[in-house]
Amino acid sequence: MDSHQMGNAGPGFSDPNVPWCCKVDASISDDVVGFAAIQINDADVGESLVYFGWTKVRGVLEGELLGIALALRMAKERQTAVVKIETDSLIAASAFENAHLPYGWDTYPLFRDCLNLCKSFDKVSVCHVNRENNVLVDALASWARVHKVEATGLLRDVAPSCGY
Repeated sequence: MDSHQMGNAGPGFSDPNVPWCCKVDASISDDVVGFAAIQINDADVGESLVYFGWTKVRGVLEGELLGIALALRMAKERQTAVVKIETDSLIAASAFENAHLPYGWDTYPLFRDCLNLCKSFDKVSVCHVNRENNVLVDALASWARVHKVEATGLLRDVAPSCGY
């Protein structure tokens, strides 16, 4: 599966031929991470479903995995069968492709939780995308970190300062 947008099954819709697509990212400064996941509505970006939050972490990989775990929980809530998660973290994407962490064993419990969540679906793909293709979710993750906010909902409702 390549890393371009393939289409989105909306809330409550699960077409086994169309992956439920989500972009994730993390923004880290010192030991604080903001992480976000967004299911983009191509017809109206303001109607995109977003989840974001913040916490303290021990490293970058943990922050990226928090975003992926968030996306997996979003997909599970929507009862989707096929999931595609896009991340600009090559290490995280490779870890899921190979089903093991090359390093960062302090994050293994979180990675294992993600792998267990993957069993809820027929297929899960975690794909690497360039940072240029992840700008919106990167901005949301940064916003969550800086303002220490957690929210769920439509982009225009939970992050109105983004201009939607």
